[in-house]
Amino acid sequence: MRNRYRIAGLVVFATCLRGWTVTAAVAPEWKYSQTIHVSAAGLNRAKLPLDTVSAAKPSLADLRLIDPQGREVSYIVDRPASAEAREMLLASTAMTAVKGKTVITGRVPVAMEGTDIRAIHLYSPTDDFLKPLTIAVSKDGRQWTTLLRQYPIFKQPGQDTSTAVELPAAAWTFLRIALDDSGTPPIRVQGVSLVGGARAISGLDGLTASIVDVNSDAHRTDVQIELPADHLWIDSIELRAAETTFRRPVTVLTKEFTDGEFRETLLGHGLIYRVALGGAAVEQLSVPLNRQTGRRLILRIENGDSRPLDIQNVRAEAIPQSLVFDALMPGDYALWFGDPAASAPAYDVAAMSDVLSKKSAAVPVMAPAAPNPAFRPVEPLPQVPDEGGDIDVTLWKYRKKVNLLGSGIQRLEIDLETLAHNQAHPAALRLVRDGKQIPYVVDTTGVNRSFNPALQLQPAKGHLSRWTVKMPYPATPVQQLRFTVSDPFFQRTISASEEITDDRGETVRQMLGQAAWTRLKGENKEGFIIDLNRTPVTDAIELETDDGDNAPIHLVGVQGYYQAPRLLFKASPSSKPLYLYYGQPEVAPPQYDLNLVFAELQAAMPSDAPLGAEEVLRVQPWYEIPLPEGKVRSIYWITMIVVVIGLLAVIAKLLPAESSTLR
Repeated sequence: MRNRYRIAGLVVFATCLRGWTVTAAVAPEWKYSQTIHVSAAGLNRAKLPLDTVSAAKPSLADLRLIDPQGREVSYIVDRPASAEAREMLLASTAMTAVKGKTVITGRVPVAMEGTDIRAIHLYSPTDDFLKPLTIAVSKDGRQWTTLLRQYPIFKQPGQDTSTAVELPAAAWTFLRIALDDSGTPPIRVQGVSLVGGARAISGLDGLTASIVDVNSDAHRTDVQIELPADHLWIDSIELRAAETTFRRPVTVLTKEFTDGEFRETLLGHGLIYRVALGGAAVEQLSVPLNRQTGRRLILRIENGDSRPLDIQNVRAEAIPQSLVFDALMPGDYALWFGDPAASAPAYDVAAMSDVLSKKSAAVPVMAPAAPNPAFRPVEPLPQVPDEGGDIDVTLWKYRKKVNLLGSGIQRLEIDLETLAHNQAHPAALRLVRDGKQIPYVVDTTGVNRSFNPALQLQPAKGHLSRWTVKMPYPATPVQQLRFTVSDPFFQRTISASEEITDDRGETVRQMLGQAAWTRLKGENKEGFIIDLNRTPVTDAIELETDDGDNAPIHLVGVQGYYQAPRLLFKASPSSKPLYLYYGQPEVAPPQYDLNLVFAELQAAMPSDAPLGAEEVLRVQPWYEIPLPEGKVRSIYWITMIVVVIGLLAVIAKLLPAESSTLR
């Protein structure tokens, strides 16, 4: 039974913080304790270390503070917030064209006078421009101060406004913008947006994130990162790339388990760029978040037709959280945390959190967290049994041994060979040990992987250039093909198809995808992509393009992309091997109770369990043997019909004659 600190009254501020308490016995459910040394009585603010935040519940509801006499002490958790930004249009705007320049002037609207203007945006219907500008400000409209000179500004296609131009925080009344039109055509400007009043959060903690995995398909790159702690409030994430010039949209995602499957949840988005123009360079590498996150995040970078960025490191800015409490006496206070079942305490001081967060307070010394010697550790997901129901695997065609490198939660990535032989039947996957199923949850979002199929040039047919892309397996679940083309100047429409046999036994051509490729002279376009709208049935994809009266183009390389799902399950090494069975298209999806503990499963740090070599479990029965094709197929069916007619004639002769006399 955990006792609650009760406040005697709210007559004065001191009374709010100093009520009667009762001794709190620390139960073995708390995993950690941390000593806070208070040098003097009074209001204290103890900044919570990252390890403490990570080990506690996400809401910090399991924090309990005990004074030197064993009494529970009330507290609030203070997390600073940024001031809201105000955005208004520049007033009294005038635009003039002078030689080689477009000059825009205006004044700050009355509602924003005296406000520190921190950034501006240009509203323009002109799409995808890049040009330098010079900004000057004035308080009286006569004496001007130049803030920026030849600063690059641009606008992405499809956007309403340009990138933000960050300004030194200052209050002024008049603004003058000079757009340099000497190198590019003038643009239309519909308005200038002023952003002011925002105040950044002070005291942010700079953190270095670990890059866990980087995988790309033909259009985007997913960078999976791991923060040094869990449950952090992240203000922004910064990506550092080696390239000198780039513009890429970035989204920050996390994975959540909902309705029996993993789904990606959007946390934030932004545009990162580094642009150099006329000797001036500008960059914006941060994506704003200002929200609580898990330890693992996905940074999705949209590459378009450009090569993936060389991401060198990722940093995050974490918003600090502090424990604010009134100490009745100096001494060593104990902070207990790490009980996932603890409920949030109901302290009266929570009603005064706005007041307490603004008051000055002493900063106590915090010792490192230490394990609670009375804590009783439990195994991961103790409520989940090690095995499920019985299973008869005689109808499965293939299996692979699962190599467990440790105990607890495991993660198994489905490789390309398994996906191809399973033929897009995820319901057929079974983890089996000694005739018993091992429950699992499938993460269908998985990861993007690539492979290198063979590219073969075929003889041309008139104006048609043709190639064959040879897949490693029939039914390879390839989603995109990216080609390298050596020609410096061309425009072609490329189609991808395959020859299959339909239900009537006829050979037909099935269209898989089509793309229009263009490269202009001097354009540094590195790859050309075909998105496939269906999974191939065979192992040969045919490419074709009409060259017209032009010289043929030259494909010199190809890369395929597919999505590899992952299975999450609980298992430990054993003398009895664990196998992944697949290749049974008629089976129904499994129903496991593991779906009920998705939160714990998601929070666990899994061990990777690689797959062994494929084993073919049975020979195809006679009724699955492929029938002959083409003319041979016609002869086959004629022969079968003749045989059937002959058998019917023999049976008719063997039947007794029907009596003609009725009795």
